[in-house]
Amino acid sequence: MQHKHLSHTRYIGGTTNTQEALAFMSDQQFASPRDERPDVQDICIVVTDGRSNVMPDNTVPNAVRAQAQGIRMYVIGITNDVDEDELRQMSSSPQLLGQTYFLAPDFEDLVGLVDSVTRETCGVVDVGEWGVPPPPKKKERCVVLDPMKVAL
Repeated sequence: MQHKHLSHTRYIGGTTNTQEALAFMSDQQFASPRDERPDVQDICIVVTDGRSNVMPDNTVPNAVRAQAQGIRMYVIGITNDVDEDELRQMSSSPQLLGQTYFLAPDFEDLVGLVDSVTRETCGVVDVGEWGVPPPPKKKERCVVLDPMKVAL
């Protein structure tokens, strides 16, 4: 069903270059006005498995810059190697655990967060008996930035 690809993701590891992923997202993915709908909220979901370790001093400022561009930021930290304070600072207001940032001790627990993250970001949880979600509630572009190395 909706979680099948997520549960089969293999963790490979590597560096955590969150700052570059955030810069790319705000400078490239959300920069084009051609497919922008001004009446909907742009959303970014950052998924990370560790502390930023490539130019880490740029991570939070890049997230703040994206938020200043009107992008609502949600952050998911996986493993005990994440810096919860960094996750909180990257997330949008109210910067609360379970609302704008989430923690999963390991990749198996990530599947359990899908409904919570979906509820907070898109307002959609129950897909109904036909497997078709209701129309989105004026939110656009749920983008998953994945600065870690995974293989599907």
